[in-house]
Amino acid sequence: MNTPAPVNKAIDFYNQLVPLAYDQKDEIGRLAWKLQSLHHKDHRDLDASVALLSALSMLGKANEAHDLANEIWAHRFLLKPQAAATYKSNLFKIGEWDRFYSLSTSLSGGTAHPKDQEAYSVITGDAEYLRSLSNVSENDPRFVALAVTMAKAGILDFFTGHQSTVHRSLGGRFTNLAYAVFNEEDSDDVNLNCVYFIDAPLSERRAIESRIDSDLAAYYLSQGVEPSIYSTILISMVCDIDSHPVVVSS
Repeated sequence: MNTPAPVNKAIDFYNQLVPLAYDQKDEIGRLAWKLQSLHHKDHRDLDASVALLSALSMLGKANEAHDLANEIWAHRFLLKPQAAATYKSNLFKIGEWDRFYSLSTSLSGGTAHPKDQEAYSVITGDAEYLRSLSNVSENDPRFVALAVTMAKAGILDFFTGHQSTVHRSLGGRFTNLAYAVFNEEDSDDVNLNCVYFIDAPLSERRAIESRIDSDLAAYYLSQGVEPSIYSTILISMVCDIDSHPVVVSS
């Protein structure tokens, strides 16, 4: 008689977690509590640690997520492949972008995966990366168009400073993010939308957006540039974590 393989509770809880809508706080919290128990019982259970990090991200618990991500980092090379991929994804979501890129490089054998390179470069404002895209015909035309649009508007050289200013204004509050490039209607120009998800009421989210606008205005003025130069091209939004769409992935 074959003996069934033991159930990995952490993976089982994670599989229950992944399809949940972000506003199902009670169910996410229940799974987070179970994963927290596994984590406290054995900190070497990295499956539990990574699954718990996913739950904390979904709950919008930024401080706890950063603390746990830092704890896992010391053991990253012991992660199983699926856990490593999930951990990498979570590093990006909570804004640990240098670690995200470093881990992608390690997992891919010395060169970051192209999609990770794109994500890292766009979110950190790597102008040289965008400039390089026009030299390779196979590159995503949306990001080639973004580079052209930003260069035409005279803001490509300020991309790094722009993104850094936005992230300082956010103060590490977000636990998920998304970005997309959209075409302007009746134009070849495009814009970049970066959406940051945090656990906060509407009034607080609007206050953060106002702080971003104010800090960006100060940044561009310090560079001798009118702040309005970026307003229709680089767009930053702060949304409720509960509104984050469900994406079943690693």
